[in-house]
Amino acid sequence: MLFKGLNGKSYQLDSKPLGSGGEGDIYAISGNASQVVKIYKKSSTSQALEEKLKLMVQRPPSSSVLNQVAWPLDVVYDSSGSFCGFVMPKLDITHELNEVYVYPPRTGITYKQKLILAQNICVVIHEVHKAGYVFGDFNPRNIGVNLNTGAVAFLDTDSYHIVIDKASNRAYRCNVCAPGYAAPELLKKCTDHISAHPEDKKQAYAKTPLDTFTKETDNFALAIHMFRLLMNGFTPFNGIPETQSASVGSPGQGDAAVRRDSYCFKKGNKPQAAAVPELDSLPKTIQDYFTRAFIDGKKDPTRRPSALEWHKALESFERELVTCNVNPAHMYQKRLKSCPWCEADSRYSAMMNPQPQPQPQLIQKAFTAPVVTAPTSSNINSSGGVLSQTNTLSGTPSGIQAGAPSWKQKVSSVSRGNRLNWINAAGWITFFVSVIAVFMPLVQNGSIHLDETNIYQINVIRSSIIALIGVAALCFASHYSQSPAAMLTIILSGIWGLVFSTTAATVKYTQMGFSKVSADETWKIFGIFILLFAGAIAIPSKIASFLRTGRRTRQKVTRAQIRQRIKPFEAICIIVMAFSSIACIALMWSLETYYHIVSNYNLIAIAIWVMPVIIFLIECYCLSGNSELTYTWFCASMTSFFTCLVLWWGKVGGAGAIFGWLFLAIVACLLLIFVGSEDIAGLLGGFMFFSFFVFFIVGAYADLEIMSKGPSAIGSFTHWLIVGPAIIITLISAYTTVKELFL
Repeated sequence: MLFKGLNGKSYQLDSKPLGSGGEGDIYAISGNASQVVKIYKKSSTSQALEEKLKLMVQRPPSSSVLNQVAWPLDVVYDSSGSFCGFVMPKLDITHELNEVYVYPPRTGITYKQKLILAQNICVVIHEVHKAGYVFGDFNPRNIGVNLNTGAVAFLDTDSYHIVIDKASNRAYRCNVCAPGYAAPELLKKCTDHISAHPEDKKQAYAKTPLDTFTKETDNFALAIHMFRLLMNGFTPFNGIPETQSASVGSPGQGDAAVRRDSYCFKKGNKPQAAAVPELDSLPKTIQDYFTRAFIDGKKDPTRRPSALEWHKALESFERELVTCNVNPAHMYQKRLKSCPWCEADSRYSAMMNPQPQPQPQLIQKAFTAPVVTAPTSSNINSSGGVLSQTNTLSGTPSGIQAGAPSWKQKVSSVSRGNRLNWINAAGWITFFVSVIAVFMPLVQNGSIHLDETNIYQINVIRSSIIALIGVAALCFASHYSQSPAAMLTIILSGIWGLVFSTTAATVKYTQMGFSKVSADETWKIFGIFILLFAGAIAIPSKIASFLRTGRRTRQKVTRAQIRQRIKPFEAICIIVMAFSSIACIALMWSLETYYHIVSNYNLIAIAIWVMPVIIFLIECYCLSGNSELTYTWFCASMTSFFTCLVLWWGKVGGAGAIFGWLFLAIVACLLLIFVGSEDIAGLLGGFMFFSFFVFFIVGAYADLEIMSKGPSAIGSFTHWLIVGPAIIITLISAYTTVKELFL
């Protein structure tokens, strides 16, 4: 492939790219090992991008750092003269900077080498700022390092922020910024702009008026990189209140943590991560720089240290280092009496591997004398004669035929049947009255009017409560009275719920105004209504059936019989379900940890979706005639997995999350029908129905909050209201296991 540069220079490219990205591909140049060419995809080219690259070619930074930045050296065109891409230096990179931040470390890099990387980053930042450019998206994935030489390299320079004329709001903008690296003043400015212009929500950095990215916002991100290089790779915004434990407190993630001002060494805060060293393990100058960057700089961004200031402080720090006697990769100031990095490692190890507390040894006792059993007197009278036996089923003496039922018994039976008919009729009447009440606001002069005035006067919340009461009453009455039309009531209630949810969401959309924000809210309202109607159908039906039939009677069996009944394969399945339940609860113990794990470890996310399917199939086809222990742990594992899945949609967002909830709700209803058909013990089955309703509704609310504000927006009460049912059912299952096998 042959391309031409700005001055007519020819570039012959190899046929296969060296690498590919979202915007284009990187190609080697034949006969030129020191440079490469980035060829954009057609959808990524524009006249503004071409002009921006031409400007950068004409105004490069100092030659001392030019080979450490993917800087445009020439703009290239195809044979038809169309703009295609640019020439840049070929950078020698072995790792991303992100890999250096991983804790526990995987690279074997020493603390001194981290200081050298930090200084080299400062050199490049200083020279690029001197040339009049702003990085903008200053995140670790845009910085490469060579762990053989210590050199750093900056990528994606074509996204740098270049202001042309601030007065006329003209700039070659940086349109993105990695979460957690945007300065608080930039986040506030974008938030204010979105509040006034909701249609710009997905293009906030591109549409917000200047100034957006500045050297001060770069200095904020630079301070975060300095903190992570010096403090075991952790972000400075991992702080929680000193009064909270690490398992309960939540600093927030990404931009949410910056907005909440979760700086871990702010007064009243402490690091959530145990492996963050104390701030006084650093030189006083660097401590003050972090204070200027994250506390003083919030009020006055010009107070943040520049790259030049950081470089001088890091050079001085490097000269004061001594090597740890225990771990050669650890180095610290001479003034310290012990290694702060070893202490941090010890805290982390103690948190990850807590030592079990010693338990007292209990000793069993024996009777001092055997129990003397007296002869029973139920069949012997005082004179030694045999008493007459009673038929335990009929209540009549043995050998005497029970007569026909008395007239009192007949009247009682007829009376009970009439009472059930009246309950069924009351359910239907309540349902129809609720439907009429919902439509009453639209009735004027004997006719239904759907004009604008009526729509704006409708109270959607009041109407939804009335409709839900009608559906719940109908389903309860029909199931309690064992009406032949019980299935019809479920179908009718489902149709009415779908019609009402669609209509109510449309009315709410009209009342909020026709905008993108109101459309997003409408989808959320629709999803919540569907879940509420599903609960209004399922829960009263289950409660009515339970009240009508009572608890399932069980035949008393001995522990030996239970152990013989449980086959080895069933025992393995019980262990797997128990482990799955406990693992899911541990995963959801902290929402921050949950979303971090499911976002970064796809095997865990796959297991959350696949395991309940496998357990269900095993329960259906491989465990026929299984014991109550299997049923209880099946309930526990399904509840735990479905709780994980409900929370999982919080990281998806948009209409996809709404449809995901609906799909999950349908599957949950089918599962509950299966549970009811398996005749699981009444209390456990009933509590499972109630649990699904609670965590589906509360989980829907939590997901909406997480999509808009992040996991930190969920308070402890809501968190435990979601996870609590899974914990309770798991504890019930554990108690049942201990009771049946050991007590």
